[in-house]
Amino acid sequence: MPRFIVLIKSSAEAESGALPPAELMNAVGEYNEKLAQSGKLIWADGFLPTSTDAARIVGTDSGARTVTNGPFGEPIMGGYFILNVSNLDEAIQIVKDMPVSKEGAVEIRRLVEIADIPAPPDQIERAKALRALMNKNVAALG
Repeated sequence: MPRFIVLIKSSAEAESGALPPAELMNAVGEYNEKLAQSGKLIWADGFLPTSTDAARIVGTDSGARTVTNGPFGEPIMGGYFILNVSNLDEAIQIVKDMPVSKEGAVEIRRLVEIADIPAPPDQIERAKALRALMNKNVAALG
């Protein structure tokens, strides 16, 4: 089944470090629990404001890299969800029902699956081994 990432744009309030209203936090918690119990929510996290431990690295054609520490002035991402759903239409419906998508912008993108990669068999096996290692690392988080 395909996986999709849902990128949620941050609000000015969240970027300032303000907590969302309690009713929104409760609604998000309930929705996420229901979605996780259904097996469709694989992972979700929010980001701290860009004033806290944030950097942007931009490369140039010459290979040089410029590092800019936050905060950043332009709109940025405030969080993400990883969904395991049948197709984009299902992901869209889930996002439309999410309490956090009522305001602002949300972007949905399909993640590359190992089967999507036109690679030689040894590279596919290497990708599968890496995926198994990452799954082990997630399990270790508890």
